[in-house]
Amino acid sequence: MLGDYDYGDGRKEKDKLYMPFFDRHTTFPLKSHGVWWLSQFRRWGMVKEAPDYKGIVDRVHRADVYREVAKEMGLETPREDMKKETFWDGVVFDPADPEKYAKSFPIHSMA
Repeated sequence: MLGDYDYGDGRKEKDKLYMPFFDRHTTFPLKSHGVWWLSQFRRWGMVKEAPDYKGIVDRVHRADVYREVAKEMGLETPREDMKKETFWDGVVFDPADPEKYAKSFPIHSMA
């Protein structure tokens, strides 16, 4: 069973945060995640100018298609497509201003 670990030395553990494939909306195509990826491409010089964040993400992260299929399957989906993320180091990514985020790091490959 996913999340059940038997270490073979008598220890057994149930991990409530096991590697999910569908639970907890892990596969939902949040547009904010796409914007973050593009901000990283920008930060590391993989794109020379600010990309059309919204245009690209709207074409790739098709939450509308996902929601349609999820509805047919009787599954709930997140209400929002975009959300701020706070990372492990306390840095906050705001998808409303990806250029500011990309430029906020002292280490980057942007001119």
